[in-house]
Amino acid sequence: MIPYITAILCILLSRLAFGNNLLCGKQKVAYLFWSILPIFILLAFRADSVGMDTPNYIRSFENQKLPEHLQYEDDRIEMGYVFLEGLIAKTLSNPQWLFIITALFICLSIGHFIYQTAKEPMLALLFFITLGFFQFTLSGIRQSIALSITLWLYPFIKQKQFIRFIIGLFIASLFHKSAWLFLPAYFIAQQKITPIRILIELLGFLLLFLSAERLLLITADIMDYNYGIEETGNGYIFFIIVLLITICGIFNRTAIIQQNPTNKYVLNLNFISFSLWGLRLISRTAERVTLYYMPYSYLLLEEMIMSQKKSIKQFYLFIVILLAISLFFYRLSKDSSISPYTFYFE
Repeated sequence: MIPYITAILCILLSRLAFGNNLLCGKQKVAYLFWSILPIFILLAFRADSVGMDTPNYIRSFENQKLPEHLQYEDDRIEMGYVFLEGLIAKTLSNPQWLFIITALFICLSIGHFIYQTAKEPMLALLFFITLGFFQFTLSGIRQSIALSITLWLYPFIKQKQFIRFIIGLFIASLFHKSAWLFLPAYFIAQQKITPIRILIELLGFLLLFLSAERLLLITADIMDYNYGIEETGNGYIFFIIVLLITICGIFNRTAIIQQNPTNKYVLNLNFISFSLWGLRLISRTAERVTLYYMPYSYLLLEEMIMSQKKSIKQFYLFIVILLAISLFFYRLSKDSSISPYTFYFE
């Protein structure tokens, strides 16, 4: 647990080092660099025992180093990832470079997204680490690359640059075809937030939930999962978290949008996240799809806290940080695939 504790402490203590004022410009960049650095180290220098799929990625990497006639082929692997993996395997040889290069891109993407969108980078980064995103990146490299690419597409949604958005989504799909499931984000984010629209979205969620089985079967086919509807009793914790974020976001939407007018996009994208977590209660097929939309739940939670009056903001900060960190370490204690953490050189 010590490496994970160190990473969390760096996020918190680095923020204290910069004082109580809001960070901007070079200060914001410096904070994000020093606080993300431990995350990069954990992603880049992990042993093959860290992450459920890590051994499979190493085997696939080693396969790329074999003569072409001895290599096995997996039609499920997207061509973008095959090209990247082959390039690294043929030029750098050691599979650790695969983790280093992908970790660099993932951390750069998270840092850039937070720099561009979050008023308080410490909170946004903490949510990325403690609320599921980071834990997934320790295992699913292909989709983590696709997820990271979509983080760069948010400005195209705000600026209504559909062609650039589609091109970016196509590039992301070259690493994991599930990236196309982020396509609705462009259209839903543009909707006006009104009481009638909120009611329509709630009715839409109900219809989505009722037709969940068919939708999840289609999603499983798209993502090449070899199971159908796998029922599960898990997912309630995150569903409740996103439900609370959604409810609080709706009631505080005026203050949130006044703080930053582009937060209307965040409110809409969070509702997709909430809807998908509703489907997650039925099957774990939906869980990986939620990862494309969870960054906007993190951002909404951060913006909601920062929009509160100063007299109560500190209380919310303390409670939310405490709960997020507690949940993180609770989930780590239950996940033997990433805990205990070991470095590759140990």
